[in-house]
Amino acid sequence: MNQEWQAAYDAIKAAKHVVVIQADNPDSDSVGSALALEGLLLDMGTERVTLYCGMMIPRYLRYFHGWDRISDTLPSDFDLWIMVDNSSLQLVGHAMDDPVYAATLKKKPAVVFDHHPTIREETSVKSLGDRVIYLNHPEYIATSELLFHWATALKLQISTETATHMGGAILGDSLGLMSSGTKPSSVRAIADLMDLGYNISEQDDERHEFDKKSPAILAYKAKLIERISYHLDNQLAMIHIPWEEIEKYSDEYNPSALIISEMRMVKGVRVAISIKSYLGGVYTGKLRASNDSNFLDKIASHFGGGGHGYAAGFKIKTDKGLEEVEREIIGVVEECMKAYDTEKRRGDDEQQDVS
Repeated sequence: MNQEWQAAYDAIKAAKHVVVIQADNPDSDSVGSALALEGLLLDMGTERVTLYCGMMIPRYLRYFHGWDRISDTLPSDFDLWIMVDNSSLQLVGHAMDDPVYAATLKKKPAVVFDHHPTIREETSVKSLGDRVIYLNHPEYIATSELLFHWATALKLQISTETATHMGGAILGDSLGLMSSGTKPSSVRAIADLMDLGYNISEQDDERHEFDKKSPAILAYKAKLIERISYHLDNQLAMIHIPWEEIEKYSDEYNPSALIISEMRMVKGVRVAISIKSYLGGVYTGKLRASNDSNFLDKIASHFGGGGHGYAAGFKIKTDKGLEEVEREIIGVVEECMKAYDTEKRRGDDEQQDVS
């Protein structure tokens, strides 16, 4: 068994109160993984588990039963904290920007469960020192797939509820097992979770129910579509969402999630980016790619964020205005795209020479 896997188990087993943290902009894998880990820990005998996220869980993710146990208040009396589906301290800004929260996290031991490959060392949880046990496995399509294999290797109990959280997380991050990163292990994990009681169709019915949009949200989506801008010969699609709209619409539906899938599916578009601007010069970027553009982690890493080739994100605080931020993003996308295409052509040429 992987030595870090055992070390993570030992650290968790020794803790009485564990805090599970996810990025401020949650997605299906982060929510499902947090809830799945809560179930695993409680079945392991952990006395208390607190789930933390710096932002309210958006409505479209509330098909995960137990989402309302995720709090935006970080306790001070825990023994260990666990980061799921993220390794970047920048992406937990609500905690790290709070002096009390940040000081508490920095002095406590931590475990990371993640599957996103590229991140700047100085912005990673690893930068906090040798009290961090770092489990990052990019070969898995989702953090919950890593959790499933970790739990299975350690012969931990996986309840039907925990299996359901894992299954929803894996399907969410793999686009229903249809993304190019899906491997046989991902499909086998879903089958094994079904053997444990995971009901895909039942959960999907609930997901569709929570995904329904009000007339106001649908009208807002139409306005967002009109505001999409295209760059780099239409290979990059971008949308900007100002704070006023975040404040108005986020409780009902995350504006980025509302539009980014459609942006990614426009003919010729390889990269879709939703930029949100917050008060105080804070910007976040949500990135999604087509199946021929596996380099978003490089873009996010430039800005101190993280992710994998097809889905990534970042958060920056700057005195620059929106236009300057957008110009920098476009330049980084162009640079990363050219580097990726050059490397791909080189690989294709070498393969052709071998043939």
